[in-house]
Amino acid sequence: MRPLAVVAALALVLAACSAETPSVPVIVVPGDYPTLTAAIHEAPDGATIKLAPGRYNEQVIVGRPLSIVAEPGTAEIVGAPGATVISVTGTAGVTIQGLTIVGGATGIAVTESSGV
Repeated sequence: MRPLAVVAALALVLAACSAETPSVPVIVVPGDYPTLTAAIHEAPDGATIKLAPGRYNEQVIVGRPLSIVAEPGTAEIVGAPGATVISVTGTAGVTIQGLTIVGGATGIAVTESSGV
């Protein structure tokens, strides 16, 4: 093999090894979207949704792999009386962390899902 060809081959190998893996998108509510529901609707699979401190009056349905994260005790999801506040359905790989759930008949219901 010619020296120039060896250098070119090494450059390709190094470029492939140093290529960064795509980062996980981070979405901030209410910064990027006004509601958690809107963020979930638009988030790509695998995204992390960070909730800013506050009170969120909504019923949430999660049907794709993603993470919903808040600093413990600083974000409240407030559900309607008799409702399920957060429903995780038909998906896998969901993380819900640090939220305070208020109201509703059920805080978090998981159906037909795994790795939640």
